[in-house]
Amino acid sequence: MIRCPLNFSFVFGRLNLLWVMLCVGCGTVKVDPLELGRCFHQAEQAIEIARQQNVPELAESAFYQADQLLTQAKQALEDGQQGYGLELAVRAQSEADYAVAIARQIQGQEKIEQLNKQLSVAQIEENSLKVKAAQAYQSLAEERATQAEARAEAAERKANLAEGTADQAKQKSSAEIQRASIQLQLDRAKIYLEIAKAAGADAHAPTDYLQAESTIREGEELLNNYQLEAARDLSAHAEALAKDVQMVTMVAAAEEQTNSSQVLAMAELTIQQVEDEIRQSVKFNAEKHAPDNIAEAKRLLDQAKLQITQESYQLSYQSAKQAFVQSEKATAIAENSEKERQKAEAEAEQTAQAKDIIFKLDEQLNNKEIIERISQLANNDYQSVLTHYEKAKKAEKQENYPEVLTQGQRGLTRLKSAINTADSVEEKEKKLEQQLRQQMPKHVQIERTEKGIMVRLDTDIFEPNSITLNPKHYSALKRLGYVIKSNAIYKINIEAHSDSIGSDKANLAMSQKRADNFSLYLSQKCGAPKERLKAIGLGEEFPVASNINKNGRAKNRRVDTIFLTREMSE
Repeated sequence: MIRCPLNFSFVFGRLNLLWVMLCVGCGTVKVDPLELGRCFHQAEQAIEIARQQNVPELAESAFYQADQLLTQAKQALEDGQQGYGLELAVRAQSEADYAVAIARQIQGQEKIEQLNKQLSVAQIEENSLKVKAAQAYQSLAEERATQAEARAEAAERKANLAEGTADQAKQKSSAEIQRASIQLQLDRAKIYLEIAKAAGADAHAPTDYLQAESTIREGEELLNNYQLEAARDLSAHAEALAKDVQMVTMVAAAEEQTNSSQVLAMAELTIQQVEDEIRQSVKFNAEKHAPDNIAEAKRLLDQAKLQITQESYQLSYQSAKQAFVQSEKATAIAENSEKERQKAEAEAEQTAQAKDIIFKLDEQLNNKEIIERISQLANNDYQSVLTHYEKAKKAEKQENYPEVLTQGQRGLTRLKSAINTADSVEEKEKKLEQQLRQQMPKHVQIERTEKGIMVRLDTDIFEPNSITLNPKHYSALKRLGYVIKSNAIYKINIEAHSDSIGSDKANLAMSQKRADNFSLYLSQKCGAPKERLKAIGLGEEFPVASNINKNGRAKNRRVDTIFLTREMSE
């Protein structure tokens, strides 16, 4: 009666390990920091509980394995392997529970040996009828313990087999993981009923047993139909019913078949479980979140201990069970409250971060000097910044703070890129302008435009009313070709313009021919790469002076060589 629940508790730990490995292994499931912290906390607690219960002496190998797994889990977490760290932490908890199970099994064996000694005394002191009854009960208890241990070992083998196939299940969807979790609850409920049946549930709690069995079937039917929400609720109810059936059956069996020593052992074990649960609830600040439940659990615990001193073992066991129920409720309430508190804090932090990032964007976009520079020198990046900023502001109105953070961070990144690009373009344009002023004749016009660096030779670059280049500019053209060739990262526009004398069509055709000849001379005679030159005739559309007088028309008849420094940067 003592060893059976401990073995099955170990099986549940193994099955829980399978569930976590499924969650961690799934490629689409992200590791929740709260879940990660909770698993590390449970693993450390399980090892500490094992140490306090003298497990290292009774189950040294299993305890050492649990401690090593926890150390490896912490190392994996430090290395940034959160998924692997979570798996190791759960395995550490499972090994610690296994060590406790072994230790408790040994303790159970010791208690059975004590019972054997008591039976020997009873054989001397009691009449033959009582001796036979005690022997029959001992045989029945040992047989049931053996059967339960065999079932536990079978379940353990199943759990180990399931653990070996966990890697293959990593590709399952989150819905399948949830389905596996529900199935795990139903399996636990079945195990509770198996234990209860072995302890005589048919006689001690027939109605409750049938109800639990029916609820499990209904849960399995919902699960098979993928009605996961309803199946989850029903499976939790089925597990609770089955657990109650097991507890009621165990109590009834104890009342009917055990003597006061066995009831005492059960009471002491339950008291120990209550103390463990109370320690767990305190870690979640249960005295704040569930004061009534924790106070009632402590009161019933003290009452159970007092009843042991009064040798009221059956009453002590009942009080301890009630204390355990209250302590479990306190833990659940406190844990949920702590999760809600942490969630609220995380949301508040996220909101603050979102507002801060909007503030930073506002501050940068209101800086006229910065905006003027990047809009001129890195306009594509600047437009991207505005797009992300508008999306972030829209998300802020909708209180979608994760989206605010995403778009805001992208906006800041693009803004930084724009500033770096503007700085780079500024530096390159300075160097190119300096080179042009050193290479080209003094009378050549060199200036920055919205497209890049412009070079404009004298207006008589072509013979009058001709597309033939004026030979006096050949030297300047050769110097220009050299600069173009030595700055291979830039594309070049050759833009030819005309005055307004003549038709638009004729002027456009003339300007295009002059641009073509200008480009052809640079590539054939001056070494400028042809593939980087683009000849564009613009006619009279973009004058720089008035076409009313001769001087103005002369200025409008021009050819501009433009280094597209800003197009390169985009």
